[in-house]
Amino acid sequence: IESSAFVTDSTVQGDLNVERNTFIFAPHIALLREKPTNAVQRDEIGWKQVEQIMPRAGTPENKNQLLRIYNETKDESLKIRIALILGPWFLPTEDILFQLLDITNETIHLAGKRNEKSSQAALTAYKAKYLVFLWAQENQNYNYALIRESTLSGGIKTWITREMDYKDELAQRCFKEAEQMAIESKDYQAQAAVYLEKAMAAEQM
Repeated sequence: IESSAFVTDSTVQGDLNVERNTFIFAPHIALLREKPTNAVQRDEIGWKQVEQIMPRAGTPENKNQLLRIYNETKDESLKIRIALILGPWFLPTEDILFQLLDITNETIHLAGKRNEKSSQAALTAYKAKYLVFLWAQENQNYNYALIRESTLSGGIKTWITREMDYKDELAQRCFKEAEQMAIESKDYQAQAAVYLEKAMAAEQM
């Protein structure tokens, strides 16, 4: 499955925020046009750096640059954009899942506060995907531990199983919420983003 990029393109006309959503299927490519609704908070340097990184491949170096900008900027719109880029660039062999989960948790809240339903839907789908991959990693480690450590106590096994079940249930709930938000946004491209992430995550179950 090719990588995807979900992008929100918005402009400000007086007090009116006009938003246009764009979703494309292409490896490591996304359009970057969204402008913060509050010009005072616009991180011009950060946006310029991200625009330069956007056309490149999703290498560890480029992702680290995005993470640095994310941690340094106060621009909420730029944080959302970076999170939407990192989602399609995700590789379980390179990325830190807990770090990506922290980012999606923050940006889902920011997108909701800004009433960006389409972006919120895509970010929630990314969160669900990260949870599924985390579940898959822990499931593999648990099965390996069972083979090597026959002395694992019943209490530890129960605790591990409970934690894995929780992550699975949370992921499915996130996918359901993402789908509902995409439907409410009446944006078929947002729905496509959610379904694509669900398909990718299903391969890990």
